[in-house]
Amino acid sequence: MVMLMALAAVGAHARGQEDMRLGSGVEGQFSWTRYGDSITVTGYTGRGRDIQIPQQIQGLPVTEIAEGAFRGRNLSSATIPDTVVKIGRGAFFYNELTRVIIGDGVAYIGEGAFLGNMIESLVLPEGVAYIGDNAFAVNRLTALTLPAGVDFVGRWAFADNRLTDVTIGGRAFVGWNSFDNSPNAVVDIGGIAVGGNAFANNPLTTAYVPTEPEPRPELVPGPQLAPVPEPVPIPELRLEPFPPPRLLP
Repeated sequence: MVMLMALAAVGAHARGQEDMRLGSGVEGQFSWTRYGDSITVTGYTGRGRDIQIPQQIQGLPVTEIAEGAFRGRNLSSATIPDTVVKIGRGAFFYNELTRVIIGDGVAYIGEGAFLGNMIESLVLPEGVAYIGDNAFAVNRLTALTLPAGVDFVGRWAFADNRLTDVTIGGRAFVGWNSFDNSPNAVVDIGGIAVGGNAFANNPLTTAYVPTEPEPRPELVPGPQLAPVPEPVPIPELRLEPFPPPRLLP
């Protein structure tokens, strides 16, 4: 239910963006577009390799990082503020990130958002609900804890890392490479949907998932979060499709 609500909100945002676009520009080396009363960061004009995305631009909160916004910018670290709710598809694809701080407000991490970096450790915020296909594939993660709020982990989401331990809620044992044989399947484990090959090509020895996950409270819709029966597809970014990640040496 939480995932459906999150996807519904993201889809509604995408449908209305063109009508709500109120301006764009560049501030502090970050290009931006205003939608309604919030800002989407759409690109980076600077040369520095360590970036800190601002919480506000033009006096409005930065709530989204656009698809492909920081693709191929040779970044080594990135800090994402608590105001950001969505990280778009391929937002930090193909950099040299070794360190990333993801703000507590992030609920949606899109397909290939951090694909092809060198991230060694990762702390996911408690509120994250959706992690898309290939989101953190081809990095250098050695351990991972998925917060209790995660509803969906996409195909190859953490493939081709160096993971030896994965915790999803912390109790039930799942054997090595358990998600490797059904690349097109989504397996429900302890109430969490996990895409096929989500942890493929890792030296994984243990994984823990909840046997009896705690019930989650129903999300109370606000004025901009009306429930819908089905999630709305996210518009495609005009990037080449992300292939299944290749094994790192």
